[in-house]
Amino acid sequence: MKGMRRVFLTILLLLCSNLVITPVSAQNPVPGISIDCDPKDVSIDIQPGSSRTYSIICTAENPSIFAEEVRIETSVSENVISITSPSSITVPANGDVDFTLTFKANQGLSPTTTYSWNVTATVTTANGITMPDAIAPSDNDGGDVFIRAYARMSISMSTMTRYLSAGETANATIEISNDGNGAAKMGCTYAAEAVAVGEKTHELIFDSNSHYENVEPNSGYTLSFNFTSPSPGDVAVFEIIIQCNIFEDDEYQIEEFKVEVEAAKGGGLSSLGNSLGVDDSTMMMVGGVGVGIVALLVVMFIGLKIKSNKRRDSNADDWDDEIFEEEDDEFDFDDL
Repeated sequence: MKGMRRVFLTILLLLCSNLVITPVSAQNPVPGISIDCDPKDVSIDIQPGSSRTYSIICTAENPSIFAEEVRIETSVSENVISITSPSSITVPANGDVDFTLTFKANQGLSPTTTYSWNVTATVTTANGITMPDAIAPSDNDGGDVFIRAYARMSISMSTMTRYLSAGETANATIEISNDGNGAAKMGCTYAAEAVAVGEKTHELIFDSNSHYENVEPNSGYTLSFNFTSPSPGDVAVFEIIIQCNIFEDDEYQIEEFKVEVEAAKGGGLSSLGNSLGVDDSTMMMVGGVGVGIVALLVVMFIGLKIKSNKRRDSNADDWDDEIFEEEDDEFDFDDL
């Protein structure tokens, strides 16, 4: 009974204030409020480094002849999203007021979940007269909150210098992981510039030049590739440059490491063996006996070639027999 009496008195006061202020026919004599927000769908970027916020504008319109105090209340379907707004606004008679809603999302939310939001505007006073809840005009608006998907790539690998023999094949591995909330295609390209050694240019040979895979959130894979060193005449140092990125993204994470390749076997005893028509293993065995014997073999070989040429010119028919007899007389391995 007391509540009904309060409502009646409020209406009576409003009617009296209306008679004093303005003709009834000119404006709406009943308090009211309407609210409209734009946009209604909110999309929030939550990747590291972002503010994780999004703001929209709402307009409260008062169609009545009364200046109104309006209470603003907000809600979200789950408490992982918060909304900052003014708690109340003053809207003039036949006027409107803009106010801002700022949404903020927690970290680590999935883009697959949609959250609903709502804002309610309620008239609390009209021309300074308190409006009972039973007759207080109100309006509301709302929409959905979406979390933007993002991928975040991280890589790990050893970039220490590799030391390879000429013609040796080695392997490199790169650990790739996705620390974002959405899947993405991730991978790397790898290459090394050619290196000039003396008058020749040498290159590392790769089994492939790039590799990409689709990586789900909070997962990853191991990228592996092989490379084979050339056979330079001297030590060669190559620099392998690895560029990793999310596919079709222009931002790269770059790693690099060096590969040092030793000189190919050659020179010294091996070169001497080639000139004498002796293979490397025989030259290594001879080298163990002593340099003096190697020199003796060279002199003997040259002497034999000179004598054989002379013999071939004078008496070709007896050349083979005489040469082998001279070999037996001049040198015998058993005498060593």
